[in-house]
Amino acid sequence: MGARPHDGAIATGENRIEPDAGDDMTEKTEDLKGRSKEAAGDLTGDESLQREGKVDQASSTVKEKVGDGADKAKDVLSRDRDK
Repeated sequence: MGARPHDGAIATGENRIEPDAGDDMTEKTEDLKGRSKEAAGDLTGDESLQREGKVDQASSTVKEKVGDGADKAKDVLSRDRDK
């Protein structure tokens, strides 16, 4: 049995796993959710909600950077394989 894709990825030929196109949208949604929470916390004076919003935004940024790194690694490996 081949490799199983993780959340946000799809299986392709030769058991490779490639990112799903929905990953970018998920990260943007998480960032927007974080911004909304932070703004709501600012308006209500709820510091806990402000922090939660900042954490959501940071999480989105980390996921985006990790995805970018994975994409670059995939491109390098693909170029090497095509030689």
